[in-house]
Amino acid sequence: STTADCDYRAITTRAALDELIDTLSQQSLISVDVETIGLGHKAELCGLCFAWQEKAGVYVPVRSPDPASHLDYATVLEALRPVLEDASLPKCGHNLKYDFLVLKNAGVNLRGIVFDTMVGGYLAGAPGQALNDMALAQLHHEMMPITDLIGPRGRGAKQKTMDQVPLDQITPYAAEDAD
Repeated sequence: STTADCDYRAITTRAALDELIDTLSQQSLISVDVETIGLGHKAELCGLCFAWQEKAGVYVPVRSPDPASHLDYATVLEALRPVLEDASLPKCGHNLKYDFLVLKNAGVNLRGIVFDTMVGGYLAGAPGQALNDMALAQLHHEMMPITDLIGPRGRGAKQKTMDQVPLDQITPYAAEDAD
């Protein structure tokens, strides 16, 4: 499968965010992922991604080329804080140590982590722990390459940062990470 087979959407209004929070609060397990501007745990948050059912996910942007098209950073973080900090709401993801540190740097204490696919892959002896490799090997799903969004890396290449990628392009990539 590919992103074309999936339902990925952006959450850009307060009503949609409130509905998302209600939905997430009722799940038995949610997948969490962050998109950042650059690398490292001190990287600035660009958006948050969530999934709770197969072949579906959402992206909640906080930075983009068009800030007027979505909610602002403070509004999103404060609204999602109770869900993210709820230790009784189980959360999973890939390389959650990174997400935990990015959110901690943003003032949010991610709690309720029950499973990390990167750690699980390592313990199961998977040959590689990259999310795209594991999705292809385990789920037969080909993920969108990040170079489709920000361009190639290498000599003389000027990559974009995630906050420079338009919402219609970053949404399927980001939501797919959580899915």
